[in-house]
Amino acid sequence: MSYEILEKNYNTLTEEQQLIVYNLILSLCKMNLKKNDNVFPKRVFGKFAATAKATFSDDWELSEEELCSL
Repeated sequence: MSYEILEKNYNTLTEEQQLIVYNLILSLCKMNLKKNDNVFPKRVFGKFAATAKATFSDDWELSEEELCSL
């Protein structure tokens, strides 16, 4: 959902409903901060430590044939 649609929907709410949404967002942010406090440390892979780097993104493609040939 785009920001413009969210903003349009938000503006149709009453002030009381907007306050509820605002408090919900604050609560979710606080929960997210607490969740990030328990982040596991980076793992070291023995003799391969610091020899490779991996990046994961949403914009890659791999056909079934390519996947099966790996």
